Amino acid sequence: MLTLKENPVGVDLVINEINNLVYNELNFENYEAYHRAFKQQSERGVIPEAFIYDTRDYKECFYDDRVNSSFFYTSDSTDFVDNGRLVNTTVSMVFQVNLDEVAPAIKHRGDEEIHRVVVNAINKSVYGTVSSLVVGIDNVYNEFDTSQITYTDMQPFHCFRVDIDVSYAYGCCADGCGLVIDETGFLQTVDGGNILLANGYRIIINN
Repeated sequence: MLTLKENPVGVDLVINEINNLVYNELNFENYEAYHRAFKQQSERGVIPEAFIYDTRDYKECFYDDRVNSSFFYTSDSTDFVDNGRLVNTTVSMVFQVNLDEVAPAIKHRGDEEIHRVVVNAINKSVYGTVSSLVVGIDNVYNEFDTSQITYTDMQPFHCFRVDIDVSYAYGCCADGCGLVIDETGFLQTVDGGNILLANGYRIIINN
């Protein structure tokens, strides 16, 4: 099941897009694609919990060997540039899968094949690109308590984390956030500076 937020803003908009891209590219059966998990403090330490819309409650989204799953969590810090209009941060996507189920045609351990599909799907996003791929239970869950994880990362099970550098903007406010369109059709700030893409080209507004 693919979980997307309705009318998302900020980082949730980014996660919606990446989650949709990866879910459709993988096309797994028996797959729970959770949205953003929160780092919840429990008696045993910090655990990831995703908000489930149907039950209106939180659910721990550590590995469950009955289902293939993924979840997101975000960095504890974000950087704002251009007077707060642009946000740069890191989003992590954790995968917990049974390779015999998700890659049954591959006779060897198909971890690298799954990595390739995931990385290529994420890099199609307009918001970010993969910065690192992490394996090993202690490494993947380095921000969470792992004392209750009883499975090993051996065939057919596999967990990995993809860290994604993302950039996004919050939706404009009622006064337009100081943005205007000049006579050439380019989006400009109020001081006359053009909005630039990462590769240096200006954004053209087509009417």
